[in-house]
Amino acid sequence: MTPSMLYNHRFIVKTLYLNNNSINRRRRRLQFNRIQLNRRIRLLLVPSSINILNNNNTLRRMRELPPQQNIDDEFAEQLFNGTTFF
Repeated sequence: MTPSMLYNHRFIVKTLYLNNNSINRRRRRLQFNRIQLNRRIRLLLVPSSINILNNNNTLRRMRELPPQQNIDDEFAEQLFNGTTFF
């Protein structure tokens, strides 16, 4: 290998390495963004009245909870208008 060939080889290897590095960095950033988005979406899907930590245990526990009974609309409206007496 002549010195110029060696230099070119080094240059190519270095360029490939740097290029690959930036691609990997971008890939990691995208992956992180995807995870963050998934977390946000998962939090949005859960009833907002319950405060949730960002961990799977809480979400798993919530899935096991029985579904909450909804107050019927008429009763809710009366409550809102203040026409219901207890």
